[in-house]
Amino acid sequence: MNVALAQMAPVFLDREATLAKVVAAIQEEATADLMAFGEALVPGYPFWVERTDGARFASPEQERWHAAYQREAVQIERGDLKSRVRGGA
Repeated sequence: MNVALAQMAPVFLDREATLAKVVAAIQEEATADLMAFGEALVPGYPFWVERTDGARFASPEQERWHAAYQREAVQIERGDLKSRVRGGA
């Protein structure tokens, strides 16, 4: 089995642009039987938590960051990967 491990930076909080990079990486490594990506690739690692007092409750700043993070995360039910998977429409 030919396994490829992708190490790439996301386009932070931009699901579409990051998924385009993922698709390009998969196409570039077309000989792999399995390709693995980092767990927080889409929408990006939530680095702001450690820099903005992320444990603070009822913080408008934390709520804005978290909402943006959720908005850009992959949601299978919404169909975020449908057009990108092999055979997808």
